[in-house]
Amino acid sequence: MTTQTIDRYPHDWATRSRDTKRSRKQGKKVQCSCCGKFHPWDNVEVHHSSYQGESDRAGVNIFPVCGSKQDPGTCHHLLHQKGNWIKDKNIWFNRNSDAIVRRLQKGYAGDSSIDVPWLGIVGALGAIAIGWFVVGSFIGGAQPVRRLLTESVNVRQGPGIAYLKAGKPLAKGTAVEVLEEKDGWVRIDGGRWIAGNYTKAN
Repeated sequence: MTTQTIDRYPHDWATRSRDTKRSRKQGKKVQCSCCGKFHPWDNVEVHHSSYQGESDRAGVNIFPVCGSKQDPGTCHHLLHQKGNWIKDKNIWFNRNSDAIVRRLQKGYAGDSSIDVPWLGIVGALGAIAIGWFVVGSFIGGAQPVRRLLTESVNVRQGPGIAYLKAGKPLAKGTAVEVLEEKDGWVRIDGGRWIAGNYTKAN
């Protein structure tokens, strides 16, 4: 391990990491700044959205998030995926995209603004998510529409590329049921979204 790698972390990292988790703790659980859900203390790690060394600050560039970056499907893993995590030749400049940083900062602050790409807060509030489901699926007696994928597509947690990816891409020719359409994106099962221009009527 190089000195450069070690110096990315402040001298009191253990204390800062613990205090960052404590700042979002309720009872025996800690709130993830990404998905908005509460997880057991041991299932939450502190994530750097960028490296600031001794200037690391909770809610600015370090955040409690669920899982580890080696654990697929967890927020910490998704935050380090291509498109969400920007790598640089100088490891000091590895960082999350600006959209992801805004998302984490709002999640840490408990901001529930619906105009911000922040599925975690939507999930945490529940009522908003239910409202979207009601509007998209039931008003006017709307029924799911079956479509086929014309290309392999990424699956995201919301209607736009600023949202985190949700699992592996879907293969060309896969049949999906469209539950809602929004801004050129379509919602399929499990609250997942794909780009609508890669679908056709079945």
